[in-house]
Parts: sequence; structure tokens; C-alpha cells
Amino acid sequence: MRHEIRIFGRLLRYIKPYMGQMIIATLAMVGVAATTALSALIIKNVLDDVFLAGDRKMLVLIPLAILVIYLFKGIFRYVRVYLMSRAGVKMVQDIRNALYEHLHRLSLSFFTDTPTGVLMSRVTFDVNLVQTAITEALVGVFRDAFMVVGLACVVFYRNAQLGLLAVVGLPVAFYPLVAFGRRMKRASRRSQEQMGNLSKLMQERISGAGLVKAFGAEERELNRFQ
Repeated sequence: MRHEIRIFGRLLRYIKPYMGQMIIATLAMVGVAATTALSALIIKNVLDDVFLAGDRKMLVLIPLAILVIYLFKGIFRYVRVYLMSRAGVKMVQDIRNALYEHLHRLSLSFFTDTPTGVLMSRVTFDVNLVQTAITEALVGVFRDAFMVVGLACVVFYRNAQLGLLAVVGLPVAFYPLVAFGRRMKRASRRSQEQMGNLSKLMQERISGAGLVKAFGAEERELNRFQ
């Protein structure tokens, strides 16, 4: 846990220049959560006022309300996706520039011991994973948290007993998600290692294509790649 906090602290240094965009995107996430909760809240009115009571006035008003809700939901979602994606791309650019600058400061022995393909994978593939972590994973945590709070308010407003039952069931649903997340973390680390090995293999074989052809080793190299 301490290691994750330290990594997040280092990542925060790259997030700070784009904090304004991320705050606006967070507010847009709140808007998405609010409109989602509002659309869930209005379902009861559709059932009670339109289908059961046959209220002709509500038959006109409720579809208009639904259209307005989803219009604003679409606007909020667009703002959130655009700003978070823009900030994510800029942060990745900063991280990649800093990493490339750091490579130039390393000793010659480091480059002797580390394959070129592995370094290329770190600068390209691994840094892209950071963008995914910022724009998808981190945003997903906040987005879903707002959504849960909004929908929980709707449930408690409609039926407090069902709301309490849902709250009691949350820890039961939370545990398998944590366990699955840990397995995904290990799988992601292995995936990064394999991408480094793959880049190393490609760099070696492409630069040594003449030797591969001279020894007729195309089939063997294809099997290694696969």
C-alpha cells in the first residue's frame, strides 16, 4: 500500500499542471451521476402517472423531461471525456519527455546491460498504460462513486428499507472486486514484461535480418515470436 501511495505521489507531480481541466471534468462527472440518478427517479413517475393513472398531461411532460435529462447527460459526458482525454495525452507527453531526458543521463553500462527493445517498450507501451490509468481507471473510480451515491439517494428516497439492504450488501460485493483487482495488477505486470521481451526480440531480429536469412532460421524465429 505504501508503494502505491509513493507512486501516486510521483504521478501527482504530472497531474498538477492540468488540475483545472480535471476539476471541470470531475464536475461534469457529478453532472452525469446526477442526471443518471434523475433518470432513475423519473421511472416511477412513468409507471405510476402514465401507465397506471393514465395522466395525459404527464404523458407529454415526462418524455420531454427524459429528453432534457439525456441531453444534459450527453453534454456532461462529452465534457468529461474530452477534458480527461486531453489532460491524459498531455500528461503522457510530459512523462515520456521526462523519461527520454532521464535516459540520456544514464551511464553507458546501463545501456550495455539493458536491451534496446526493452527500453523502447518502456518509453512507448508502458507510458501509454499511465494514460489509461489516468483517463480510465482513476476517472472510473470517481465516476462510479458519484453514480453509487446518486442512485443510493434515489433508493433511500423511494424505499429506506431497500436502501439499508443495499448498503449492507455493499461489502460483500466489494471483496471479490478487490481480489480480482490484485490478480489484474499481477497480470498487467507480466504483460508489461512480455511486451518488453517482444520489443527486444523484434529489435534484435529486424536489425539482424541478414543473419536470419543467411542461416535459414525464418521458421524458428517465427515460432519464437509466436
